[in-house]
Order: sequence, then structure tokens, then C-alpha cells
Amino acid sequence: MKNLTIGPSYFRNERRAYSDWKIAVFTEILQNSIDSVGCSRIDIDIVQKENETIITAKDNGSGMSRETLENIFLVIGETSKSTGETIGGFGIARNLICFGMEQYKIKSFDYVVEGKGASYTINKSEEFVKGCIFEITAEKYDWLEKLHSVLEQSSINQAIFINGEKYSNDVHRGRMVRNLTFGDLYVNKSAKNPGVFIRCKGLKMFSKYAPNLTSQVILEIHHDKAKEILTSNRNGLNRLQDDELQAFLTELACDSSSSLRNKTRHFKRLVNKGTGFKTCIKKKNQISENSESAEETNIYSEFNKKKVIDEILNGGGNPTDYGNLPIYLQDPILQNMMILNESDDIKKVQLINNFYHPEKWTSRDSTRYQLLREWFAICQIVMDEVSNWKNEEFFFSVGWIFTDNTDGEGITAAHAQDSGVHYLLINPIDENNKLKYSVNNKGDWYSLIVLACHEATHCLHHYHNEDFSSMFTHLMMRVMKRKNELFDAIKTIKQ
Repeated sequence: MKNLTIGPSYFRNERRAYSDWKIAVFTEILQNSIDSVGCSRIDIDIVQKENETIITAKDNGSGMSRETLENIFLVIGETSKSTGETIGGFGIARNLICFGMEQYKIKSFDYVVEGKGASYTINKSEEFVKGCIFEITAEKYDWLEKLHSVLEQSSINQAIFINGEKYSNDVHRGRMVRNLTFGDLYVNKSAKNPGVFIRCKGLKMFSKYAPNLTSQVILEIHHDKAKEILTSNRNGLNRLQDDELQAFLTELACDSSSSLRNKTRHFKRLVNKGTGFKTCIKKKNQISENSESAEETNIYSEFNKKKVIDEILNGGGNPTDYGNLPIYLQDPILQNMMILNESDDIKKVQLINNFYHPEKWTSRDSTRYQLLREWFAICQIVMDEVSNWKNEEFFFSVGWIFTDNTDGEGITAAHAQDSGVHYLLINPIDENNKLKYSVNNKGDWYSLIVLACHEATHCLHHYHNEDFSSMFTHLMMRVMKRKNELFDAIKTIKQ
């Protein structure tokens, strides 16, 4: 029986599996060192000669024994990287960084491997090497530029030295904005080279195109899932994960500002998860047959108040003295509101809990309480107008949203959806954590009307594009025809 012979052209053809195989050479070299247990330093030297380039990569990791060299590294397709702590694991990196080169040399412990293509020798060496040294003879090229293109989009824990000088131009991943099922998304708005970069353990694997992107978006793959979800050349994702990433890229292309907001949801709290409030479809100011009664559509009617409170008190009782109940048990708005926090600021979290949660309100004269009721009064008319326009009932409620303002782009309002209920959320504070709106200022009323129309439009269309703008404009025109009704509702709320 004869063994299969692998010709030298096989390994060169393998380069076509990479979008840029020269960049991939350094990705694979760095990945091998990062995966090496105990590695804290990687030295890469690039020496240009008359007709070739010598690339030497040295790390101080765990190295490879003779058994590992002969039975794993120098066997195509074999790998020892079976733990979740490593990025690699497909056994094809050596095809690129060794077998596909003009020639190669590997030094580890007291052994040295010298090879060309599929042929190699392994011998004892007088030099003892802690870790591993790869010495690669490659075609003449500006390899230094390719190395920099990898490092400029990476941020790994190991110290990197290039031709003896420490490299320090790596890029910080920025702030986290979203969690995917297999990794976390970060945005760095100050980075010089915008784009979408997929990394693992801080090392760039590949990139994705996103039109008109002015920030750097980084997807850090959970390293314990790397071998499961990366393609064998680490130049892409398996279909399920790629579909999830493509869905984000589509959102990014349609609406970059919204898609790069913090959506890790530090907490999302429904004060008392209910069904929200049903919109009212009116024709010439008459309640349609779809609504149960005019009394039930008025959330401040005694009938509806008793109904809500009886449900809160578990349906059995018929309390008569509602005035002794806490405020948040007396008002259906407070029972159905959402509080959504997207801030990392501990002081802001304390502020929310102490002053903006209805369970802490003891007086109906609270300015924050009055602002929330004004916001609801506006949203109720706006959402009713959405129903009139589309001839469709919606369930909605209101609440607060809180975000960080570290990049100068505070969120003024937002739309969220939970269990079929549309929540129109207002950010009540400014960058100094002070109340942003006056409950008595007509100019602020107009601001709230515009914001309510904007977020109500999101009930119909998600992305900020031309269709959204058209819908928003149409809704604003419809709502402003009811301007006097809006102001009367706000004044009634204030009583």
C-alpha cells in the first residue's frame, strides 16, 4: 500500500480560501501564539532580502514537544486545540504559514524542524527555546504593511514587538452596545478606520462592509464558541451566525444611529406588567363599535380605576378607600409603565431608583409624576390618531428611558415593544441629570408632541429612512389638527 503524495502546488492553491492570504499569514501566526498557554509576549521580525522575505515569529508560550510536532502539528488536519480557551482547532493554519511557503523552520524546546512543502526533517538542537519560533521564507513583498493592517484592527493582551520595537497602535473596542447570541458588539466613534471588524480574543479575524459607516464597530466573538461558529479558515461565520450578523448589518445600513445605541438592556422593568391601553378608533368624534364603552376608554374614570386596582389586589376585594393606597396603586398609568435603563453610570441608576420610580412617589404634586401624566396624555391622542389613520387598534403605554451621554448623543425618546404592547418612552433628564422639561411650558409641550409622533411612527416602521420620514410627516399633520384638544388634555392632567 502506498501513501498519498501531496505536491507543492496543493498548499499554494489553499491560499485562495482566504480573501487576503498575506494578511491571513499574520492572523494565523498571532492566533497560534495567543492560544499558547502562558504566552505574554510575541516578537515578529521581518527582514527583506534581495529576492525573498524572512519572517520570524517568537513567543514565550508553552511550546511544542517532539511528540506534538510529529504527531499533531506536522500532520495535516490534526489539532490539539480541543478546549474552549483556544481560537484555532481546524489544523489548517500550518498549510498557510509553513507548507505553502518557500521553506520554513520551527524551533521549540531542544528540537528544530526544517521543511519545504510536505517534506521536513526534525532534529535535536543545541539551542533550547522556551516557547516557539517560526522562521518562514516567503516571497518578496511589503509584509510589514500587512502585519500593521492586522494589528491596527486588533487589541490583544500579549505585548507585541516588531523588529525589536513595542507596538502600541492597537485599537480599543469602545463601548458595548448590543449582545448577539455568539458575541458582543462594541462601537468606537473615535477610531480612525471605520468599518465592521469581527475579532476573537481581540485579534481581528475578518471584516464586513457597511455603507456610510463613520464609526468602528467591533464584534468580539465569545472565544469558547470560536471553533463552533467560525469557518475553517476563520474568514467567515457558519450560516446561522452569519444570518444573525447580516440582520444587524442590514439594520446598521438602514439606521446607523439607532442600531448603535446601547441595547444590552441593563434593566428593563415593567412596574406591573399589564396589557397597556387600547387605542380608540374614532369617526367624527364617536367611539367605534370596537371599543367597549366611552367610560372604559377613559383611564381616569372611576369604573376603570376600580377595575385596575381590583386586579392589582388579586380580584377578590372591593376596597372603598382608594385614597389610602400608594400613588402607584391608584393610577393605571403607573401600573402599566416601563422603566428602561441603558446607562452604566451608578449614580444615574441610584437617581432612577430614588426619584423616577413611581413606588417612591408620595405626592400627586411631584413634578416627575406630572410630567409622566402629560406625556401619557399626548401619547394617548397621538396613538389614537395612528389608529384612526390605519383603522387598526393598538395597545400602548408609556414610561422612562435613561441612557449615557458619553459620546454627546443623548437619547431623547424611544420606542420599545413587549408582549404586544408598544411603549413610548421619554428621557426626562438632561446631560446634567436635571429634569429636562417644564410641565408648564408650552414650548416643552410642543417638543413632547413631536417626540410622541416620532416614537408612535416606530409602531408602524422600524428604520429611520425615507418611508419613516413620510409616515412621521403625515402623522404630525394629523396630530397638529388636534392641537387644541392636545393642550386641553394636558391642562386637564395638571388639575
